[in-house]
Amino acid sequence: MTLQMILDSIGAWSSLRDNQDATQINALFSVGNYFKYTRETPKNLETEVGKIYYMHAYMGVFENKLKIFMIDAANDTQAQYESPEGILPYITVCSLHEETGNVGGEITKQEAMLRIGAWNADHETWIENKVETPENIFQAFAIPESDLHEGQQLKIYFALKANPSPEIASADLVVVEKTGTSAKQVLYYDMVRPVPPFGSFAQSNFYLLEIS
Repeated sequence: MTLQMILDSIGAWSSLRDNQDATQINALFSVGNYFKYTRETPKNLETEVGKIYYMHAYMGVFENKLKIFMIDAANDTQAQYESPEGILPYITVCSLHEETGNVGGEITKQEAMLRIGAWNADHETWIENKVETPENIFQAFAIPESDLHEGQQLKIYFALKANPSPEIASADLVVVEKTGTSAKQVLYYDMVRPVPPFGSFAQSNFYLLEIS
């Protein structure tokens, strides 16, 4: 995809939010509940010990299909956009897939399944209610880079932090990592943040939103 296609896709998702089009948003999610992402070695990223670095996962719509655009927060900037190489080489395009069975594994399986199951069961009602709230449905997620191990293909599931009342649950992502043939899985979910609300994040840090 070209950069303009990606920006138009993010803009198309924003239009669905602005129009509070829960029907179309639910139709996009009807084809799947997770996307695959392989973390590559970050380019030109200088890290400091003890500092949390994030990936940004943007929602988009391309050819009537949901797309997720992954980019290091450190590259999601005006400076990167205006650099000679531009911002496009740092964006990974992901598609939605469907999985109806268990994700399995021994590590925090019960909590992970609860949150993934809550999305599968309740996301239609949740979306219908969420689009009518002041903050509306998410435009992106901030995922700690420490949750995304390099070289591993990850399955990232849409989830809801379980709540007795589905309409006030919080959007979440569950990251599942499988290594080798042992079916070992490592699940992360507490640090993933949907935006909006931007909270401690500056909205200007999500540069692809600024230009889409």
